[in-house]
Amino acid sequence: MSTKSIRRLAILFIGAIMTAFGLFPARLSAQVLHLQPGTTTVASGQATCEHEVLISQAAMGLGSAMESGCTGGVLTMKLKSGAPILPNINGVNVSAFSQLIVQFQVDTQPGAPDVSTLPVLISLPVTWKGTLFNDGVIPPVGPLDPLAAHADVNGKLYLALGQSGAPGNVGTTISAINFMGAAHGGITGCLSVPKGAISGALMIGKCVIDAFKKEQGNGIFYISGEIRTGQTYDVVLELDGDIFTLCAAAAGCIPRDGEPAVNFETEPVTDKADSSFGLTWTDVMTITVGTDFQSRIAGLQNEIVDLQNQLNQLRQEFKTHTHVYLTGKGVGQNNTKVNTGPPNF
Repeated sequence: MSTKSIRRLAILFIGAIMTAFGLFPARLSAQVLHLQPGTTTVASGQATCEHEVLISQAAMGLGSAMESGCTGGVLTMKLKSGAPILPNINGVNVSAFSQLIVQFQVDTQPGAPDVSTLPVLISLPVTWKGTLFNDGVIPPVGPLDPLAAHADVNGKLYLALGQSGAPGNVGTTISAINFMGAAHGGITGCLSVPKGAISGALMIGKCVIDAFKKEQGNGIFYISGEIRTGQTYDVVLELDGDIFTLCAAAAGCIPRDGEPAVNFETEPVTDKADSSFGLTWTDVMTITVGTDFQSRIAGLQNEIVDLQNQLNQLRQEFKTHTHVYLTGKGVGQNNTKVNTGPPNF
């Protein structure tokens, strides 16, 4: 079961009613690439965009603050945390994802078996930038307040079984790499009782700073595995996030003031659009498919059969080969033409 499916089941399990927010924009592409052995380059514009925000009943009031999407090869996300209407009621608020999906399959080569197994290597350069904000324990409101806010965000690249023409139906994962994983569980324990007024002021200042967590990086990431000819596969670049707060369907929650808990979309504080924020597909993806040895063997076998047939034909021609020659110098009785007999072995 995929991470996305598990997340959905978890929200359903706690009795929350799921509402899709900002579902499935127009797809950039839905075509399956048909590849041959060798290296193929794929641009972000050839990928399909899928995104979704799942909001529990408790967090319905946060709907207008929730966004996820894909624009120009950039995966974005902005998720807002909430405060409980009633204190100390624990629940799952929000789960979201944005994906860029490339579907491909390797065609069976002429003369090869119906299904061949091939190695594949996929590389993709990416950058990411965003912030996590968690003010859930400033100030503390009770013994369970350390649970009041937890935000996490993850970036990954994976190869999975796919369904032709249906990029959203990602199947069993074959290979994956998680290249960015960040969590902000609040500043639990940060406001421990200090010994004096000065140290108390310093402690509170540190807690305010710790409420922000910046995530930024870049890299070229590789995944590999074995694939079969004729089968559709999905290569997925994914950004996903979750927020847990003290809100549940029995009580509900209201939006917190301040920064979004997960912000991979806009500049903090000013909330202005910033193209450097998000998970960015920066250059072409390469998909390198290994040699189809079964196809190559079948091709060599066909060549051997052809050579054997040609050799047998030459042998037969040699056995029956004759040619005309003169018995003399071509004058008088020596001007007689005769045929040679068959070759002797």
